[in-house]
Amino acid sequence: MNSNNYKVISLNNDDSFYDKSKKIELEEDGKEVNVYWYSDGDKCVDDIKEELKALEEQEKKLNDKLKPYLDELAKLKEESKKNIDKLHVYNEIKESCQMMFGKIAILDGKTIKQVYKEFDMELED
Repeated sequence: MNSNNYKVISLNNDDSFYDKSKKIELEEDGKEVNVYWYSDGDKCVDDIKEELKALEEQEKKLNDKLKPYLDELAKLKEESKKNIDKLHVYNEIKESCQMMFGKIAILDGKTIKQVYKEFDMELED
């Protein structure tokens, strides 16, 4: 298709002003869109329709190629969410244990460091 054969002059839903013979009706995102143009030749409508069909086929092929990556991304997001949930549980348990060590230290009159040492733990644990 030669792009010099036509020129889009309006994307509009109001067709009162334009020549209705030079109009293509499209539906995009649930909205009806009318495309009006003027051209040098009679094959312009067919050329646009062919180009549109080719672009739709190309889009479908690209979406098909992209699907495995999107599926993998969804799996990774789900796995990441599970890991984050596990990390939250771990942090809650760790915090509870630290509070228990603090209470033991108070009851025994020791430092937290001494209590950790009694349980063979490092302060970084």
